[in-house]
Amino acid sequence: MQKSSTMVNKNNSLNIQLVVVIAGFLLTSMGSWFIYTVEEKVIINEFTKDVDERAGSLYREVTANVE
Repeated sequence: MQKSSTMVNKNNSLNIQLVVVIAGFLLTSMGSWFIYTVEEKVIINEFTKDVDERAGSLYREVTANVE
């Protein structure tokens, strides 16, 4: 009887470790994906803002030189 209960404890321990590792991997993956998408949106917004500012500046320069 003792051998079988030891075997069950080892199997339970391995199952718990496996669940913890998989849960950690999933949480890390989801967190990384979330941070990636947020940073991507920030970069796109900054780029768009910079392009709009430069286009406005160029437009003002061209219209000022035409007059």
